[in-house]
Amino acid sequence: MLALIRGAGDLATGIALRLWPSGIRVVLTDLERPTAIRRTVAFSEAIVYGETTVEDVTARLAANADEARALLAQGIVPVLADPGCACREALAPDALVDAILAKRKKLGMQQVAPFVNLGLTLTHGLVPPTPGILAVSILLGADIAFVNGGGVRDNIKVGDITYGDIIKVHPFGNEACLVEVTGQQIKDALELGSAAYPGESGGFLQVSGLTYTINADIPSSVVKNDKSEFVKVDGAYRVSDIMVGGQPLDVNKTYTLASHNYMLKDAGDGYTMFGTKNVKLLKDGVMIDNQVLINYIVNNLGGVVGEQYAAPQGRITIKTAASDVPTNESDKVIAGRDTTVTEGDTYTVVAGDCLWNIAYKLYGTGTLYTKLAEANKLADPYIIYIGQILTVPAK
Repeated sequence: MLALIRGAGDLATGIALRLWPSGIRVVLTDLERPTAIRRTVAFSEAIVYGETTVEDVTARLAANADEARALLAQGIVPVLADPGCACREALAPDALVDAILAKRKKLGMQQVAPFVNLGLTLTHGLVPPTPGILAVSILLGADIAFVNGGGVRDNIKVGDITYGDIIKVHPFGNEACLVEVTGQQIKDALELGSAAYPGESGGFLQVSGLTYTINADIPSSVVKNDKSEFVKVDGAYRVSDIMVGGQPLDVNKTYTLASHNYMLKDAGDGYTMFGTKNVKLLKDGVMIDNQVLINYIVNNLGGVVGEQYAAPQGRITIKTAASDVPTNESDKVIAGRDTTVTEGDTYTVVAGDCLWNIAYKLYGTGTLYTKLAEANKLADPYIIYIGQILTVPAK
């Protein structure tokens, strides 16, 4: 199968990198003088320099359709300086993908092959860190992923999602990275992130791959230097019940952590337990953060952010020392309830539910969410939807 992609900037390149490993041949076209901003992750650089490589995939400038075919035979992605896609008749692609960022889409391409327009849709209110943090984790294949709250700058309203909407969410152009760290570094990072709670902090961490509890009645014992950078924890930890993939965090174990260069390489927001001197860098500058989010919505969600993101995902629980019941409104009503369940029981998901909270309601502890995930064969235990009927195994 051959896909002709109109555009060779970062968005088009992300699409090509998704199709290419799947065995779909791709040819990209762009302006004679490309205008891509994120040039290090754009195949359009092949037009400027003759050849470029992104994520170990090489693209090379082709003068015409015949040269493009020859490059494809060599396992190289062809890029043509052909903004009008005049090559489409000679190439006869099976599909056309319009990946340019023009405000108006030029007509005339749909008649040649099935046409794909990169329209994105949001059907429910979006809490941006939720799909964003999953996107980083999935892209890099990490055990855990972090995004600092200050790196998420806007919400996205229900309706069509534009490129501009994504840029407003992640405007800084941070680059996704993957590092190797210890469980102790993870624990210290969560502790620093929760230090200001219940006050606001741009360093508060949104997470994927783990769940944890913040004990709000325990005073923060994080010690910082005069630059507000982490030095140590000099007392009891506020964070507890840290579970990675359903298993308790091992402070001596090594984990892979995905985030962006600001935090992992530059120790931004005071996260000095990270930084280039304290982590093993596995993947560097893989993709711009806003492009990571675009790719996740397009490739993993099929272009539609659905109702599974309408409610909190339950990865972070806040509780007080006075009560063992989490402070989430949906959980307050279950204090003292009989948590006995029998084999064959079912539960219908309602607004505000997440698997952790459902497990707490049914079993009296959120840590048994993995039992629900296994019983219902959930590929991703963080994604459930309103109205979904779950099988409830006995405790």
